[in-house]
Amino acid sequence: MKTSTRKKAGKHGATVSSVGTIYIKATSNNTIITCANQKDQTIRQESGGSAGFKNSRKGTSEAAEVAAKRLGEYIKSRGMTTVVIKLNGAGQGREGAIRGLVVSGLTVTTLHDVTGVAHNGVKKKKRQRK
Repeated sequence: MKTSTRKKAGKHGATVSSVGTIYIKATSNNTIITCANQKDQTIRQESGGSAGFKNSRKGTSEAAEVAAKRLGEYIKSRGMTTVVIKLNGAGQGREGAIRGLVVSGLTVTTLHDVTGVAHNGVKKKKRQRK
């Protein structure tokens, strides 16, 4: 039987360093905030729904701020102090999530907007013959 020499991640997942990356995906219905370490391993994920908001309130900036505060407090207790933020999407929760991370005491070094831009997309259907 072959045994693996690689150490698996513990109960709490990946190791936390002092610098990390926060991905914010803001849609019209919800805002998902994910924290990753320098190896891009996910440490924790929060959203408007996990913060206790339901239905249409999940997509608000208030829900994003509460979720970001919860995530910021967690990763700060694990030892992360400096973050790079990558924004994706055009939802209401973009500014609220950034505000929540700053209020929780994290130092934000850079903000990147990685929202995709359409380059004319799919070809239209042909006009129907009469």
